[in-house]
Amino acid sequence: MRGVSEGTPGEARHRRWARIALAAVLLLALWFRLPGLAEDPASFRDELSYVPKAVRYGGGDLNPHYFHNPPLASYLMFGAIGADYAVARATGTVASALEYKARYLVEPESAFLAARLMALLAGMVSLLHVGRLVRVIAGTDAPAVRWMGVAAVAGAALSPLHAEKSAQATNEIFAVLAMQFAVHAAVIAARRPTWRAALAAGAMTGIATGTKYTCVAAAAGAATAFLCASDLRWKDRLVRLTGAGLACIAAFLVVCPWAVLDAETFRAHVANQAGLIDRSGGDDALSRYAGSLLDEGLGTFGAPVAGLGIALAIRLAAMGRHDIRARIATAAAGPVSLAILLLSHPTLAYGRYLLPALPCVLAFACAAIAATWTSEPRLVGAAGGARSFFRFAPPAAVTIACALLVAGGAKARSVSGVPSSRAETSAWMRASVPDGAIVLTDLSAPWLFDIRLRAEFEGRVRPEIAAKLRPAWTLVRVYDYFQDPPAKIPGTEIRADDFAAIRAMPERVFALVSDDARDVFGKLPPADYPCARWHAAVREAGPTVHEPIEGLRGPRYRLIELNPR
Repeated sequence: MRGVSEGTPGEARHRRWARIALAAVLLLALWFRLPGLAEDPASFRDELSYVPKAVRYGGGDLNPHYFHNPPLASYLMFGAIGADYAVARATGTVASALEYKARYLVEPESAFLAARLMALLAGMVSLLHVGRLVRVIAGTDAPAVRWMGVAAVAGAALSPLHAEKSAQATNEIFAVLAMQFAVHAAVIAARRPTWRAALAAGAMTGIATGTKYTCVAAAAGAATAFLCASDLRWKDRLVRLTGAGLACIAAFLVVCPWAVLDAETFRAHVANQAGLIDRSGGDDALSRYAGSLLDEGLGTFGAPVAGLGIALAIRLAAMGRHDIRARIATAAAGPVSLAILLLSHPTLAYGRYLLPALPCVLAFACAAIAATWTSEPRLVGAAGGARSFFRFAPPAAVTIACALLVAGGAKARSVSGVPSSRAETSAWMRASVPDGAIVLTDLSAPWLFDIRLRAEFEGRVRPEIAAKLRPAWTLVRVYDYFQDPPAKIPGTEIRADDFAAIRAMPERVFALVSDDARDVFGKLPPADYPCARWHAAVREAGPTVHEPIEGLRGPRYRLIELNPR
């Protein structure tokens, strides 16, 4: 691939084939991600921190009243759900915003699909941008760089975490894309350390922080860019860094003005999030992150590519030209800082917290491989065999990636065709559990309608919409993570684990329990959580009226009547 000059027939051929390979990888990546869009609402508990808030914004209150995560993701989902509402109004499915809300509360599939489509769009843009980021870091559009850009796209496309989060309505994939843009802006600043570049790098860091607080680590990229600049006086470096910092703060406040407008709630939620203790048990944070990085993070294709690229990046840092070293150091600074931040505060260390860094790691690793070959061939040897290997390795890697992607997509699609336990349980309850009953649930309940919300719609929506609001039940989440003791039944002093008192209640009371919630709490220390004891005792408290059905996708649900008539 060396020796192919810009504008020659060989260069045009490489460009054409690289575009074809990129299009194939993107189409297969889309095919791989589509099954997740069809998952039932509330299949992913984290989605309940975003979609309900995005729907509530339609009532005019844009304050999320929830700052354990910043609000940008829910605002983007609000835009997607707004488009879904506009389509529903145009087609006559709903006649008002109130009817849309009523339909959402009993049939939320449309709103969840709209929010997930927004996440999917962000995921696909993230994949497309990874290739561009490789070229920006490498500083050239040579054929080797272009092919390594395709390899980076394939690596991100094959990442199980990237694929999973691209079809979920959470902030994860938006944080990925924002982190990539922040790294891109920082690399541009490393190439041209102007005032405009400083403001852009700072603003993108602020936006990234507005998607996920830990993405503030992207600020390390902007700092590295100006610290590595070779033609700036130290005074100019500090001035530009100050400008970038102010732009970062301003951009974050645009995304989350509630940091000022609702400062008390904002500070309380951020402090609570920062003060959580690690009760996930098992290995230490470093081993958990490392295992996730190689398994579900980078995957079987991305991990060796990233490993080779990081090794070559280290050699480039020692032997390469200053401009190459500066760009690679700038691109690596954000991901490395994110890893350090997570390891220094290992609260509930989950591999997905590393996700914003993974496409950036693939990008600078692939850029280092390409830069090594195009700019520093002595580092890989001048032998003809080595040159031949680097000539044909990128297309071969893309071919292998496509084959693996087809296999993974086929597996995902085979799972998506299996009926869902959530949908089956919800349908059975609507047909069998009387209106007005009390239903005690754990943290993995399917989407159910709470009777306390029905009064808002009575007499204000069309009869066909109102009919969907029956049956409805008083829903009680018995426990959540670390809740102690179990909740009380509304309007009473009866705790959800006081089965003797529940049996004397005049209302019908049911308990809906799931195996996955029991398994989650069985793994968390200490083993004698009140919620774990409740899960063990509730099965003996009354007869089972609905058994789990074998062969369904999702949790195994069991419905128990606690005061049978």
